[in-house]
This record gives sequence, structure tokens and C-alpha cells, in this order.
Amino acid sequence: MSAFGQPERATQNRVIALFREELGYRYLGDWTDQNRLDERLDETRAAIVQSHAVFTKTCSFS
Repeated sequence: MSAFGQPERATQNRVIALFREELGYRYLGDWTDQNRLDERLDETRAAIVQSHAVFTKTCSFS
């Protein structure tokens, strides 16, 4: 990585840490490498389905 991109990467790492540690989000990795895109999309879909199931189980809309 060039010196130009280092501050940007540091900022991205701080944002990732905020979402993971403070907000409880699950980090699905760096998608820069597109070779595993299908696998990561499947992981994302599974995480969304799981989150939806937990949400609907814990919330009542009566």
C-alpha cells in the first residue's frame, strides 16, 4: 500500500472497530480480494437471515 492510502486504511480500521466493538456488528472481512466474492455473499446472506430470525423472535408486533 502506498503512503497515500495509509491514513485511509487507518480510518477504515477505526470505523470497523467501532461497528464491531461498540455496536455489536459482525465483520465479514476485507472484500478487496474479489476471488472469494460468492463465498462472502453467502456468509452475508446467512448473517442477515440469522439477524432477522433473532429480531422477529425477540420483537412482538401485536
